[in-house]
Amino acid sequence: MSGVPAFKLVEAGFSQPQVEALSEFLQTEAARRTDLLEVKAELKADIASVKAELKAEIAEVKAELLEAKAELKAEVASVKAEMKAEIASVKAELKADIAEVKGELKADIAEVKGELLEAKAEMKADVLVLKWMNGFVLALLLAFFGKLLLH
Repeated sequence: MSGVPAFKLVEAGFSQPQVEALSEFLQTEAARRTDLLEVKAELKADIASVKAELKAEIAEVKAELLEAKAELKAEVASVKAEMKAEIASVKAELKADIAEVKGELKADIAEVKGELLEAKAEMKADVLVLKWMNGFVLALLLAFFGKLLLH
């Protein structure tokens, strides 16, 4: 290392052997601009390679997600169809149960109507008997009062 920078190092307190050792180190070991450019090019290539790999992985994951989405859609459609069928089945069962209950209620109502008609007929018969009894009692009373008035 010769020239002005070496002179400045000597003025700063470095000895001549130290300056020469530093100069030799810098010439043999220090990175040169061409070395840095090579490293930069290698890093760019590595980055481009990693970027390409990431893009490929992203595309693969995207394809997997789209496939999963399609599978989920199909599964949802299947579940929806099953639910519709189940709802239709429940509706049919409920309609049958309602019809059965209606039939039972109609039978119960008819039975109650029959019992009420029987009770009505019995009451009519009882009222008829009471009318005859009242008529008979009235006739006896009239006969009794008639005999009292004629005597």
